[in-house]
Amino acid sequence: MGKKPIFPIKFKLITLNTALLIVVIAFLTKYATHLFEKDKKAYLYENSLFNVTSVAKEFNYTLNRITSDLQNLSLIKNKKLKSKAISETKYILAYLEKGEFIINRDFDKDENQFKLAIPKNQRNDSIASFTFEDEKFVILTKKFKDNLASIVIKANILNNLLSQNRTYNTLVFQNGKLVLGNDLIGLSEYDKNEFKGNNIVKKVRFNNDDYLISTAQTKAFELSVVSTISESDALSVTKFLTQRALYFAIFIIALSTIIIVLLSRTISKPIEKLYRRALSIGQGDFESTVEIKTKDELGTLGDSFNQMSRDILDYIEKMKEKARLDEEVKVAKLVQEEFFPPKDIETNAVRISSYAAPASECGGDWWGHHEFGDFIITIIADATGHGLPAALLTSAINSAFNSIKIRLEEETSLISPAEITQYLNKVIDLSNNKILLTAFVSVYNTKTREYSYTNASHLEVLKVPKKNEITKADIIPLIDAKGPRLGESNESSYSYETIKLEAGELLVYMTDGITEAENTEGKQWGLRKLLKILMTYGQNTSKEIRDTIVSVVYDHRGSDSFDDDLTLICLEVK
Repeated sequence: MGKKPIFPIKFKLITLNTALLIVVIAFLTKYATHLFEKDKKAYLYENSLFNVTSVAKEFNYTLNRITSDLQNLSLIKNKKLKSKAISETKYILAYLEKGEFIINRDFDKDENQFKLAIPKNQRNDSIASFTFEDEKFVILTKKFKDNLASIVIKANILNNLLSQNRTYNTLVFQNGKLVLGNDLIGLSEYDKNEFKGNNIVKKVRFNNDDYLISTAQTKAFELSVVSTISESDALSVTKFLTQRALYFAIFIIALSTIIIVLLSRTISKPIEKLYRRALSIGQGDFESTVEIKTKDELGTLGDSFNQMSRDILDYIEKMKEKARLDEEVKVAKLVQEEFFPPKDIETNAVRISSYAAPASECGGDWWGHHEFGDFIITIIADATGHGLPAALLTSAINSAFNSIKIRLEEETSLISPAEITQYLNKVIDLSNNKILLTAFVSVYNTKTREYSYTNASHLEVLKVPKKNEITKADIIPLIDAKGPRLGESNESSYSYETIKLEAGELLVYMTDGITEAENTEGKQWGLRKLLKILMTYGQNTSKEIRDTIVSVVYDHRGSDSFDDDLTLICLEVK
């Protein structure tokens, strides 16, 4: 036996992990604390300046608005109109000019007593605050045309601007005299030169503490807006977080060391088992299993390994079956392709251009063509659905049509489209299939130019004349001789309608996969767009019209895959 390791690798990992954790946490704690304190100071400076600048702007805007209202009032000469204007405002309490005193009618305090409380000897561009019945008010004075006019407002209109940022204590001075704000630290007794300047932030020593003072000026009334915050109070959170980070680091180091010691064995053994099982899977052994009794992620991973082995075995069997089915579907597709006539057919009497594309490997659309003497038989059918079940039904109708071709040699009465439809219905009904077929059966007599048709609940065929300018009214849907779908009942009966065709006329057969093709937004292509193409290109050849319709449908769909089978036949009479 080999000797036991003096220092197993798991203990090496424990020691290395613990040492790295101590170094990393210690470094990050120190570095993060330094960055936090630095960032906090930068934030304080920046936010202090932003705060005082914002308040100054708000003050300037508000004072300009008040000044504008004061000027408008001074221009009103009629005392009744002036009194009405004051009463209509929401914030003006009183107006003074040349001894004239007008109070807002909505003001509920004693007018005479209130007038006595208002400071006298106001100067131009002055603002002063005063208290009346335990409520603060502000009087603003401006000079207009050599006359001084004043407005009295509630102080909270301006005080609300000071309390936007409660982190800072914001005051307003005019000529070094405190006008607004709650002076918590006696700043009004400080050197007023410190308040001079605009958009300035500096640190000053005051009352045995360092304060961050920021100032901004207003153009209106030349006010100094001063914002203060104690640096020790602002950075106290930094010291708190530093202390908590240290405690947390010690706790994490201790906890992680204990956890690594306890879990190293429960982790290493299951990993070794999984490693051996992975090797066996790589060698093609999908029958064996790995047993891990732990209830954690490693136990789940072991179960996943076992399930993966079983899934691989099932997948191999399914792939064998899928390969067999794919081969059968390919054969079925090749067989179904033989059901359809050539894409382009040209005789002495007609020119036929067609297009057929299944939605999947095998489709539920079918069309047939047969020439018998002076007659041309054309049939288009659409099974309810697509895929293999629908394809089997098209096989049945194709066989029935081949049977009709043989019978026509002996029984010419079957040349009627109604008789053909009746025969096809009986064949489909005998198949006992739940899938039904719609069909349009037509017989064209090339000698008399008589065109007879029967419609088994299929889309109408469109007849397009040969004209230089085709209108919507010129395109005629063949709507007569309608009957039930093929396979609904063995007793279904069908009739037919006969019309005359002219040279150059075009007949358009199609399945609903053409008109119901949807784009990425779920919007169907629709019959309207088909009619527009026929009106625009109706004088072209059947092949050109077919190619145009197919191209536009594919452009609308935006993809080569469709939810339903596509079949289109353009029959041009010569």
